[in-house]
Amino acid sequence: GVVVVVNEITDTVQSRQRAEASEAEARRIAGELASNVAQRTSAQQQSNLLSSILDSSISGIMAFEAVRNDEGRIVDFTFITVNRSAVELVGKSPEALQGQRLLSVFPGNVESGLFDLYVRTTETGEPGHSELHYNHDSLDFWIDVSARKWDDGFVVTFTDVSAAKRAEQVVRQSASQLQTVIDTAQTGIFLFSPVVDEAGDITDFRFEMA
Repeated sequence: GVVVVVNEITDTVQSRQRAEASEAEARRIAGELASNVAQRTSAQQQSNLLSSILDSSISGIMAFEAVRNDEGRIVDFTFITVNRSAVELVGKSPEALQGQRLLSVFPGNVESGLFDLYVRTTETGEPGHSELHYNHDSLDFWIDVSARKWDDGFVVTFTDVSAAKRAEQVVRQSASQLQTVIDTAQTGIFLFSPVVDEAGDITDFRFEMA
């Protein structure tokens, strides 16, 4: 007999979609922050508008200003503002963050590579993106991070993607088990992988192995 097995591993597409969504969110927030400053409204109006913009997002959002040494090199960043989601994700109050130095609160940003990403974004204006396992500073989660330049600093949006990463791990383990079945089966087995379009919809299947 013949058994046809469909391989539904779509973690690569899902990761790409998360990156695109995170980048779009960062671009939206940075644009609205810039617009807010340009409007030159009163300090209280700006504060209220800023809080409304930031808290409307389910992603964690933080805005930073660069701290430079006498040679003009960025050595740290200062927290300017954080939204409600960011506070919940990192487990710290706004008062414990605003006005503080990034590396004094979260020194793991250096080892994780995020600090270099933020410096590069601030200096070049190029958006930065990373999906990583952050296991520092009493935090342990997978996050999808996007940074965009804002004044002499940057705005970062980040989302906890731990659940998605665990699901991807289960899929990979299932794929490994499936390979074992294929290698030891006495019946014919065909393995197909899905072909997806830009929206992530399956449009066809690609023959992988028998």
